[in-house]
Amino acid sequence: MVDLGIVNARLWDAQSVRPRPASLLLSEGRLVEIGPPAIRLGDVPTIDVHGAVLTPGLVDAHLHLMLGAETMSQLDLSRVTGRDAFEAAIEEACAVLPPDQWLVASGWNETCWPGGETPDRGWLRVAGSRPVVCWRCDWHAVLIND
Repeated sequence: MVDLGIVNARLWDAQSVRPRPASLLLSEGRLVEIGPPAIRLGDVPTIDVHGAVLTPGLVDAHLHLMLGAETMSQLDLSRVTGRDAFEAAIEEACAVLPPDQWLVASGWNETCWPGGETPDRGWLRVAGSRPVVCWRCDWHAVLIND
């Protein structure tokens, strides 16, 4: 049973380059039919989107398997809460590594810290001359020292 209609939509369905005219029929929140652009539904609640483009829900939950596995052997910075905790974690990790080993860390997220200050290489001074690589939680940014 259809309980909601969306009419006068331009539907992007990943099958063509341009959105096509369509109406959508839903039942209990699920798409049950794609019909012509302006169908009549009688007493069924209808939303007229006046030619707006509709797309499927875009949810991007994924894992980069090898990168995810590598983090198991790295310093975890996901729980640091700002500069002091970040520097303390780097310093502690450096203290237990062999002198010629790089420090690789991942997981920092400045948006969770009070003030949201983005780390810079000055935060890595506690590592001295040891090479340090710190990946952000989304792997879209990296902090390295000299």
